Amino acid sequence: MDNFARERLYLPIHPRAVLQAGIALLLVLQLLYISQRFDAYTLVMDGAAQGWRISFGYMGQVAKIAVLFLVILCVLLQRELRTLWKIIQFEANVKRAGIYFLPQILSYWFFLQSSAVIFDDASDGNQAALSEFLLWCVELSACLLCWTLMSAPIRFWLEILARYRKRVLAAALISVIVWLFTAWANRLWTPLSTLTFLLSSNLLTLFNPELVVVEPGQKILGLGDFIVSVAPACSGYEGIGLITAFLSLYMYINFKEFRFPRAFILFPLGISIIWLLNVVRITALVALGYHWSADVAIGGFHSQAGWIAFIVTSLALLWFAGRWSFVAKPNAGNSGMVQLGSPVSRSPDNSEQAVATLMPLIVLLGTVLVTSAISSEFVWLYPLRVIAVLLALIWVFPTLRLVPYRPNLLAFGCGIGVALIWIVMLFNSAPQTDRIFTENLLDAPVLWSGLWLLFRFLGAVIAVPIAEELAFRGYLLCKLSRSSSYTRGRLALSGVAVLVSSLTFGAMHDAWVAGTVAGLVYAFVRLRSQHIGDAITAHAVTNLVVFLFAAYSGQWSMI
Repeated sequence: MDNFARERLYLPIHPRAVLQAGIALLLVLQLLYISQRFDAYTLVMDGAAQGWRISFGYMGQVAKIAVLFLVILCVLLQRELRTLWKIIQFEANVKRAGIYFLPQILSYWFFLQSSAVIFDDASDGNQAALSEFLLWCVELSACLLCWTLMSAPIRFWLEILARYRKRVLAAALISVIVWLFTAWANRLWTPLSTLTFLLSSNLLTLFNPELVVVEPGQKILGLGDFIVSVAPACSGYEGIGLITAFLSLYMYINFKEFRFPRAFILFPLGISIIWLLNVVRITALVALGYHWSADVAIGGFHSQAGWIAFIVTSLALLWFAGRWSFVAKPNAGNSGMVQLGSPVSRSPDNSEQAVATLMPLIVLLGTVLVTSAISSEFVWLYPLRVIAVLLALIWVFPTLRLVPYRPNLLAFGCGIGVALIWIVMLFNSAPQTDRIFTENLLDAPVLWSGLWLLFRFLGAVIAVPIAEELAFRGYLLCKLSRSSSYTRGRLALSGVAVLVSSLTFGAMHDAWVAGTVAGLVYAFVRLRSQHIGDAITAHAVTNLVVFLFAAYSGQWSMI
């Protein structure tokens, strides 16, 4: 450790760490609230702004680039994150934080008021004056400046910036390049949707040529009286993006088991498969809507079939990559790479435990997709999800080595805290969904609706927390932290592991922001304990509190 770090690390840092973590959490919660409260892009979509004002409509894009910049910067600094965090901890000062706390809160409050004037009033046809836009910028700057000063003096941040300037510039450059590439790639979606439409229409013609409805100009496709429009969003680019991200993460985790650059051939292979399955999805949706049920085709199959294709493609690629000697190194299966299709042994080693931690979530996702795909508005087959996950857990339980385990009070406290955040962020966010949920339960026989709610409770409090925590805080967090065990032992702090596992966990939920925050807290619980059971307990407590609140308020969409 060099002098820059050594001169700051000679004092106990635990109380300082709590203070700096609290300051960081304050900013995170403020940003989460304002991102949920206002949608800047309405200035562009509604034509509510003219000239230079339109640039403020892209503030959401700026925020995404900022998040991407922070993630890339953490990756570039991953070997020095622990040292950097300890240095930042030493700069914590209760007196300085107290001095700037009130100005920071006041500046944030004024910032919220200006945001309401600019973004909310614009939807009513009112354009804010130049002075109001300038005031908005000043208040944002004051809010961020006060927060920065709460954490450490300006001279400290300038010193940090100078020390890591090359990696800061690299992260900024990569973020901008990714954003520019995304903007450029959007132009490809229209021709891609055209090709998807042509293949889907030809595939339908093979089976029902006399009933097929095809209008290439408007990209309308159908059978008989069931007609759909193949929009650019149906081109398959979401599946392509998902499979690309999945392969990138998988290769990063198991990079020692692949032959590079040969392994990159998996990308065009996976992209081709997922796109062709998307063509089959559109064809099957039209056939399902005509021959069986339009409600099921549009309500369940339309949204879930894409995920089914992604899961099938991902598992097939995992199985194939582990057995294709062209891309996999010899004996890759004995070095920690997850091998699918092999039986789970009763004398567990590291690789077998990896499979065991993933198996319940794979079963859960599979049953979620299948039961949702054959349902319309209400998933009456939910009990099948719980039963399938519990059977999977029984099968892999000896390999997981979860007993003995003693709950930790920290897990209960963090679980309640996440529940409160979840309730605040999602309060009354989906009244239409809540109404449909309540109506279906009231219309069903009392015995069946009560039994369904019992399984919903068991799923929320037992099956889902175990399955998700084993996968995200068991397998993914431990794998990225280079841990030798997936369910027990202390984990080394890794910013990349925490960020990737939390962002991936958030992406699994409709409320991805709240899900990411929950993932960060559960990762903290796991890092502070020696057993995955604490993360499971925290997750279960969260779901229990949310379930009870949903039952009391009728806001079932929260669960």
